Amino acid sequence: MTNENPIHVRLKYQEAFQTKREILSLQMTLLKIAKTMKGYGFYRSQELELKSKLYKELKELKIFLGRLQKLLPKPKIPDILREEFGEKTRFSSKKTKPVEKNLEAQLQEIQNRLNDLQQRGV
Repeated sequence: MTNENPIHVRLKYQEAFQTKREILSLQMTLLKIAKTMKGYGFYRSQELELKSKLYKELKELKIFLGRLQKLLPKPKIPDILREEFGEKTRFSSKKTKPVEKNLEAQLQEIQNRLNDLQQRGV
């Protein structure tokens, strides 16, 4: 190490000043990034805590609703309203088929009348 010849680089004053300014600016930017990362870590940990609390609350709510459904009596729905709730009776399919045919017949009759009116108007 004693035999080494140190190398010196001479910079102009303006170049040295600009380089020092850029280095300080870079350090300042890195410190801002580090600060932001610490803040992100803090908020991320808070978010995870809140999500876990929400998950626990939803789980408790689900258990509570299950217990409540077991305690409440089942409603008796009249046959007329069962179709609205998606439950079909053995009579409901017989009632809908004639109505559908009736509607199709009415639509065909209206179409025929429209055709007659167009032929008379032409």
